[in-house]
Amino acid sequence: MRGIFLTLLTVATLLKAEQLDAIIANTLLQHASLKSIEQRMNTLDDAMAKAELFNNPEVILGINDLLITDPLNRSVEPMQTTTLALKQKIPYFGKRQAMHEVLQARKDVIYHSLEAAEVALVKAIKLTAYAIWEHDADLKIIDDLLKTLEQSMELQAVYSRTNETSHMQMMIAELSLSQLKIKKSKLESTRHALLARLSYLADTDIATLDLDLHVTVLTPLQVYEEQLENNRDYHVKKAQLMQAKKEVLIAKLARQSDVTLGVAYNYRAAFDDYVNISMGMTLPIYGRETHDIEASQKKVLEASFVEADWWLQIRAQLQTHYAALQDAYTVEHIITDETLPQIDHMLELADAAIRSGADMTDYLELIERKLALDEQRIGAVVRYYSAQARISALIGEKE
Repeated sequence: MRGIFLTLLTVATLLKAEQLDAIIANTLLQHASLKSIEQRMNTLDDAMAKAELFNNPEVILGINDLLITDPLNRSVEPMQTTTLALKQKIPYFGKRQAMHEVLQARKDVIYHSLEAAEVALVKAIKLTAYAIWEHDADLKIIDDLLKTLEQSMELQAVYSRTNETSHMQMMIAELSLSQLKIKKSKLESTRHALLARLSYLADTDIATLDLDLHVTVLTPLQVYEEQLENNRDYHVKKAQLMQAKKEVLIAKLARQSDVTLGVAYNYRAAFDDYVNISMGMTLPIYGRETHDIEASQKKVLEASFVEADWWLQIRAQLQTHYAALQDAYTVEHIITDETLPQIDHMLELADAAIRSGADMTDYLELIERKLALDEQRIGAVVRYYSAQARISALIGEKE
């Protein structure tokens, strides 16, 4: 029964292991923050449909020339009328279309903001996943070192003579063992917090992560530079500039007066009824619209400067991230191809020396160096993939 339970538990754990690509794909489909932006965009569809319609007409019912002494008598004089009036505002030609274009520009800003949010979310998921992988790799190294160190301590106890020096070496080894266990405990605690963060970012519970990272061949910088115009935040800035230009058109059209048409039917109890027809418009004589135009044009200049500045920023960021990518690539290859093989060979020699009765001084020192080098190698791999994730975000990738 116990064996069956352990088997089921193992299978359940494996089923819960998530692939990073699957996590990203599912997150882009269902994350609540993205859905909220989509709803903001959908509300503008209703606003655009509304912009094509006239404002509601105004209906006025009026009774005039009421006599104080005889208010119900409506036959005293011709001025006593009961009026039903209808007024309709007719926008100047082009205003409704211009408002529709402004709303479309606002929708474009939200759309590109959604794209940018998706890219930012994917980057955050990747960086968190890489941090989890780093902790898993560090934990595996520590487990291996714990096992190796315990075996060496057993050998030291068997092959060395029982003296004060040997006893001191065993105490130092036990201290190293305790330090490794403490480090393991801290890593497990931090890993748990990272999994919780990844679950939040992915909008689903994630118990384990199936991820295998290896440093690959460097992509030339020029390839990324050619794709930099796909930066989603840069698209947002361009859309904001286009929106500002559309707002200028609205401000200019505001100088053109809207026409208000009115028709009124006047009922008279003792005289003939009659109809009034009226037409009214605003007179833009105080210059308010001119100030609005100037303000909107300044917003265009502001948006254009923001767009230009952002382009310079992302170019600089690309250079920075690519430099980090190159550095991580170089460090990882130096450690993997040159340093670690030497340390492994030295550990084999130290292990053989222990079997011959030597103390553990050199062996413990090599253990510490190997741990430090393994951590540097793992850190280099994570820095490589983190820089790659940041570059991918810069060029607008969502995978």
